[in-house]
Amino acid sequence: KALRTKTVQEWIKSGVPTNACVRVSNGRLELKMGHSYFFQIQLQLLMTQAYFCDFVLYSKVGPPSIERVYSNVDVQKRIIYGVKKFWYQVFLPAYFLMRVPRHLLPIIFE
Repeated sequence: KALRTKTVQEWIKSGVPTNACVRVSNGRLELKMGHSYFFQIQLQLLMTQAYFCDFVLYSKVGPPSIERVYSNVDVQKRIIYGVKKFWYQVFLPAYFLMRVPRHLLPIIFE
């Protein structure tokens, strides 16, 4: 929302809020490694087997900020581990063993 009326450089000078997805490093914006956007990019890089992705912060009144985010193998391994854990501990039991009540109505064929 701040970039609707400010350029990226004006936003940096006025102070980037602590809850933003980016932080200032050496006068440039850098995507925070703990932010959900970072994990989303890493998942997309993992699925597409790409080496990098450009993260763009667009400003209506000035040039955009473009940061190249490279694939992080350690983070991608954590994502794979989490997906497998979810699959085996949540999805499969809920779907196949019906451990989670789904309140399905029976279908009566006449």
